[in-house]
Parts: sequence; C-alpha cells; structure tokens
Amino acid sequence: MKRIARSLMVLFAAVASLSISTPASAAGQGSACYTAHVAGNGWDANWSCNGNVVGTWGKNKALEALGVSIGGVGRYCVNAHLRDYGWQGERCSDGIGAIHSVTVGTTGQNRPIEALEIWTEYGYIHGVAHVQDVGWMDEAHGRTIRLGVTGKALKMEAVGLWF
Repeated sequence: MKRIARSLMVLFAAVASLSISTPASAAGQGSACYTAHVAGNGWDANWSCNGNVVGTWGKNKALEALGVSIGGVGRYCVNAHLRDYGWQGERCSDGIGAIHSVTVGTTGQNRPIEALEIWTEYGYIHGVAHVQDVGWMDEAHGRTIRLGVTGKALKMEAVGLWF
C-alpha cells in the first residue's frame, strides 16, 4: 500500500510540474495569451503569451483569425477588420472572472485580418503588429488599442500583446 501511495505522489508531482500551454492555464492576473490562424499554415499548435509574437513576417502570409485569452482585466472585447468585409463586430468575454478565449477573423474564406481593436474593462494592454508593406508598427497601449491599418488592403502578418 505504501508503494502505491509513493508511486501516486511521484505521478502527481510529475503532472504538477508539466507546463501545459492553454489559454485558461497560461492567462492569469494581467496576462494576455493568443494563438493565430495563418494563411497556408493553419492554427498555431501552441498559445503564446505576454509579448511573444504569433504569425509570421517576411513570408507574405496573413493572419486570418486570432484567438485571445486575457486574465486580470475584467471583461474584454476583441474586434477584427477583415479585407472586403470591414469590422466584424466585437467578440467579448463574459467578464465574471472566468477566463474564456475570444476568437475573431475567419478561416478558409481568404479574408485577412487588416486591423484589430482590443478593449479591456480594467488595466492597460499593449500591442504591436507587423503589417504587409509597412513592417512593425509603433506600439499601441491603453484600455482600448487599435493595431494594423484599415482602408489600404494591407494584411496583418504578426501580432504580440502584453500588460
């Protein structure tokens, strides 16, 4: 019986030490995690957090969809401006403390994201984007940020968010 108990303790310790990258486990107090669907590549296998960049640059591949999970800011909303469509409409978290991911954009429709707008109830978010033919744009920060360019048919290729 002691050997079984010891084996279970070793197993629980091993499981507890694993770093599993999911929006619910990665996003915490004042954290932003996100994953991207890139044209020709599909969804990233892992979520990135707190300033790490998702997407590509220098490869002419558009961000087509973005999953975002933010913790520690109350309610938050994300909106995407899509080529030949315009602003998609806000997708918002429930704001009751649970961490839920919000997804904007499309997959399989060849509608690149051209711009993002992110709003947080509390706290300032920071973001940076790489845009076709523009390169890395200046950092945006505040309770509401807008990344990318509208009206010029320039696709967003990469993005990073942090607090």
